[in-house]
Amino acid sequence: MKICVIIPAYNEEARIGKTLEEYSGSLLRRYGKRLEILVVSESRDGTNAIVRSYSRKNKCIRLMAFNERLLKGGAVLKGFEYACSNGFDIIGFADADLAVSGDGIGRLLRHLRSPNVDGVIASRYVEGSRILGRQSIMRYVGSRGYNILLRILFGFSYHDTQCGYKFFKKDALCKVMKRLVLTDMSFDLNLLHELGKSGAKIIEAPVVYRMGYEGSKVRVKRQLPQMLLVAFGYRIVRSPVRHLVPAELQRSIYRGVKRL
Repeated sequence: MKICVIIPAYNEEARIGKTLEEYSGSLLRRYGKRLEILVVSESRDGTNAIVRSYSRKNKCIRLMAFNERLLKGGAVLKGFEYACSNGFDIIGFADADLAVSGDGIGRLLRHLRSPNVDGVIASRYVEGSRILGRQSIMRYVGSRGYNILLRILFGFSYHDTQCGYKFFKKDALCKVMKRLVLTDMSFDLNLLHELGKSGAKIIEAPVVYRMGYEGSKVRVKRQLPQMLLVAFGYRIVRSPVRHLVPAELQRSIYRGVKRL
């Protein structure tokens, strides 16, 4: 079983080294040569040089660098395309912030041993999970409000769609690749919706989440309104009654959603 852990990185020189140390250490001990850690970078700082240094010491680490701005979802998509084309059995992504430890990722991956499970997503808000450190009121309220909206619009049963640690079996993931179009922070919504429509069985699992570890890049005041607009737009273009919306309006909404 070959595993690809994708780390999207944008100007992560302050913490990417510690993250690679943690993940290559604990996960490599567990999975050996079956593991690859793929850093998909759109960085302008020293991130790429640091990753290259680690890759020379450890063959399980690979850098995929881009000059253009991809956004998080776009970076993950590039990683998905690579992994789906290179024989990996388990494909997923982890944030560069090391909020979930390597052992925590290992516990998530255990769920994929079941033949009845196609994917596992980390959740900060299910029984057994723990959040270590201070979470701002604004971030908590924004997260819970967004989750309620997605439950209403898409019928999700997930308690946490935005935690940046998600892993899937190749067949389930690669089946929906062509329908993944959102590249901003709403990428997770697009991914989970399309997997659900395809019939994939995705479960939530608790994690120990280290809040704000090494500094969070989440900007609630700016990103949350954007994500709410994208959710409404995406609901329209993926709606069973979309034929009631004029085709030109659908195209305008779709183009707008992709740009956000």
